[in-house]
Amino acid sequence: MNRYDKREKKLLYGDIFTAESVNYYRHDIVGFVEDIIFQGKPEYYLSSQQKDLLIAIQENKRISVKSGKGIGKTATLSFAMLWFLCCFDSPKIVCTAPSYPTLKSALWPEVAKWLGVSLVKNIFSHGEERLYLIEKPKNWWAEPRTAKDKENMQGLHADNLLIVVDEASGLSQDISEALDTTLTGSNNKIVMIGNPTQVVGPFFDAFNKFSGRWITRTYSALDSPFVLPEQVSYYEEKYGKTHDLYRVNILGEFPTGSPNAFIKLSDIHASVSRSSTTHGVGEIEIGLDVARFGDDLTVLYWRHGFKVYPCKLLSKSSTVDSANLVINTVREIRKKTGFDRTIRVKVDDSGVGGGVVDILKTDRDNNLDIIPCNFGGKGNEIYQNEASTMWGKIKENLHLIALPDDSRLIEELSSRRWKLSANGKIMIESKSEYKREFKLSPDRADALCLCFANKSNTKSVIKEFDPLDDSIVKPKFDYVGGHKYASIFYSKDLYASVLYSVWDGNSLYIYDEYVGTDSLIYVVMHVNSHQPIKKIIGNSIMFGDVKDDLCGKFRKYKVNVHENYNYNEISSLDTLTGMFNTKRIKIYDKCQRLISQIRDWKMDYSRVEQERQFGLCLALCNQISDLKKIMSVRQEYIPTIRYNENDNHKDSVIDGSWMF
Repeated sequence: MNRYDKREKKLLYGDIFTAESVNYYRHDIVGFVEDIIFQGKPEYYLSSQQKDLLIAIQENKRISVKSGKGIGKTATLSFAMLWFLCCFDSPKIVCTAPSYPTLKSALWPEVAKWLGVSLVKNIFSHGEERLYLIEKPKNWWAEPRTAKDKENMQGLHADNLLIVVDEASGLSQDISEALDTTLTGSNNKIVMIGNPTQVVGPFFDAFNKFSGRWITRTYSALDSPFVLPEQVSYYEEKYGKTHDLYRVNILGEFPTGSPNAFIKLSDIHASVSRSSTTHGVGEIEIGLDVARFGDDLTVLYWRHGFKVYPCKLLSKSSTVDSANLVINTVREIRKKTGFDRTIRVKVDDSGVGGGVVDILKTDRDNNLDIIPCNFGGKGNEIYQNEASTMWGKIKENLHLIALPDDSRLIEELSSRRWKLSANGKIMIESKSEYKREFKLSPDRADALCLCFANKSNTKSVIKEFDPLDDSIVKPKFDYVGGHKYASIFYSKDLYASVLYSVWDGNSLYIYDEYVGTDSLIYVVMHVNSHQPIKKIIGNSIMFGDVKDDLCGKFRKYKVNVHENYNYNEISSLDTLTGMFNTKRIKIYDKCQRLISQIRDWKMDYSRVEQERQFGLCLALCNQISDLKKIMSVRQEYIPTIRYNENDNHKDSVIDGSWMF
């Protein structure tokens, strides 16, 4: 029936339920599922785990459930939602998950599936944004809402309210608190359910320090009739019963940290849960792990800052195919993001990867920096070899990285083992050992490691600079003490580069930048927006004859630029390298042009190209050269300055302090 008048709707609802039957099913949720949803059809049935969970939801206010994969938990949540919609007056249901794709691909379609086979399918309307009773669309509904912002969870007050949280391991503390404050009505319930992937957060706390507030359940895949024996055997034979992947995906238990695993599974899942809330900022880099005509895959990952995007795969590919994969991906990235700076491409150069490197180095159209890597190469004082160093980089930054939801990548990252070498250094198990043990090659994990490898071109000026090093590149400054300086560098074609910094007697804090070919007045206005500045220095081209004296033109606008008579570029580079190595250079992360220039700074350019492409770097050299005159001073009385990014860089003197 497509159209209803009020009388017909009442009759239709009455044909299914009477007041007595509604009251009966309100206290028999299992009967509701079997009678109203399954309609007694033999192909549908509930497992003992599902019955236990449904009764727990019926009888309790706060329920938290961890389980292995495949036990039917999403279907059970759907049953509970339909029961709540049919058995209570003017109900409101919010189903949520840490990410919108999880809602749209799992729970919300499952609700539609079971509504479609039920007796009540014609009295409810199910759309992408809402499921509601046709008679009362405004007051009788269920909605999907992502658990990203607590504003999404506010205003949820009703006498009959059900909140369903799927994949609850990724639920944040502030969202959990917002949800909890809504449970003020007489019949309010919250259900959290998911695989127990993380050992922090509200879901974990519900089974531990707050277990007294929650009714908890744990369901193993071993006890579910819906889980095939082959699924259990896969995890048991591949990883063993003590591995975290077996504990989480089969037993439904929180990970303990597999003793030989280099990276914890819980840390990996936490990284995945950040993907929907992390935005690409900063440099773009590509990692390519190359395979050829075998079972292994050629895998490409690319990242924008700390956000990693889904991989691209090639099987049985030639070196030309692999090189074309990189070129095509770069073009897609530039079209998608508008990113116009150099993109670094790090390729496993051992074996067939060397051929891909050779092809990519011939490219002149896509502004690429091709960096060969070798997993068997030299390590450092902590890690035995280059592979171990790259894996260490992932582990150290995983609390910031946002990974795509890729089950194969998660398995590869969490199952790679380590040991101490004979000289006491950390050593990741070799790819051949991994393949022998797990019958698969860790191609995705290795491509990810290449993506984050801190390796520079052999001609790079500052070889140890890492844009991800948060001891150098800072999201905010809170320095105390120092004077403000500016360094202006003009190329021969009058391309201006300006750096603004604070020197505190020990470290140089670079907090803003300017680049462009704008007229001199725009450069002056930018400099004046940062006043007061203790000293402004310029490069030699600014101090020409009277006709071309840029310095004199600046003075007309009351900007006094000083010449650095003792400038020595080689000496400045030595000092600058030492300051980077000792973390005495700090760069505000909004200075993206400077960060990009330092990363790409090489000495294989002509002087004209150097001045145009790396003007900020040369301005920094000039600043360092000028500051060397006071770097040896033992102590200096300087005003204390606090930088406020919202104050247009006009800092104020707060007090004074002695800096040593």
